[in-house]
Amino acid sequence: MMNRCLNRFGYVLAPTATQGYGNLVTEMLINAEEHTTRRDWWVAAYVDENDGPEQTGVCRIVIFNFGPSLGETLRAKMPPATREELESLLDQHKARGFPAHFNEDDFWTLAAIQKRVSSKFFGTNRGSGLPAMISAFQRLASDRVPPKMCLISGRTRILFDKKHQMRRNANRRHRIAFNESNMLANPPSRDYVHRLPRVTSFPGTLVSLRFRIDPDHLRELYGRQASDREP
Repeated sequence: MMNRCLNRFGYVLAPTATQGYGNLVTEMLINAEEHTTRRDWWVAAYVDENDGPEQTGVCRIVIFNFGPSLGETLRAKMPPATREELESLLDQHKARGFPAHFNEDDFWTLAAIQKRVSSKFFGTNRGSGLPAMISAFQRLASDRVPPKMCLISGRTRILFDKKHQMRRNANRRHRIAFNESNMLANPPSRDYVHRLPRVTSFPGTLVSLRFRIDPDHLRELYGRQASDREP
């Protein structure tokens, strides 16, 4: 489907680039299926064709499900070692005092998107779906049209662009904490992680992405063969 869209602009993706975009969508679908109590989920996607030279090729994807929030799911079931580590971090927030834009529920939602943190963590490959999706989004998205990703779960909203990356922190853990130290023990920036208005709560999890499919950017990532103009 991706190549059918690109063909309208005279391009096709090479296998490495196709795999990259495929992994991005696959990880979102896996998470939607695993974290809903209803065993169903919804997805919508399209590519803009006629929004001007810079907007052409902008992809929009929305995936959502109904059920407990990410934070509620994580708190309900996680291995003892993960619980001990996260509750220790939470105690540091409580001792310091939560800022107005961030509370305990937001902490658990933020924790749930970290690498190797999962309510289903029974092996080394668990807790990698959302982090892989975040990393793929930030890597594949072109800066020519500022990429945006939004995650809403319960009353927590998390915004993504390329400023805060999923990377190793001072403790050698892959984290995205949305602060200068990249440590979950410190509060995130209110511009990226914050509470929805008091009366607003999404009964599940919603992920929305906007990014540009840019052949020039893909060439920089994967080499000259990443996206080739058709003859």
